[in-house]
Amino acid sequence: MHLRIVVLNDQSLWPSTRKLGIYSTVSDLAHPWVAAPNVRLLLIERGYDDAEVQVDVLDPPYDPGAGDLVVDLRPYATKVRFIIEPSELRLECWPEC
Repeated sequence: MHLRIVVLNDQSLWPSTRKLGIYSTVSDLAHPWVAAPNVRLLLIERGYDDAEVQVDVLDPPYDPGAGDLVVDLRPYATKVRFIIEPSELRLECWPEC
């Protein structure tokens, strides 16, 4: 059993669209407040609703501890950029936006 679930999420990797500025993202996972509740929901759906597991969303660099389970969203965030129509992305400020 893991003592903590660590979600690695580098905000600079998530692309923004041209709709409403930095909050127009291609995935809700781009927002730091989304990943932890989603991990909790997955635990509940799998029958671990009473689990005393801490869920932290961290930016890299990160050194995992002995009891940590690491969920790394960075590969997903990088791939998302290449499946979105380029004309929809805010490229003028990439990756700072």
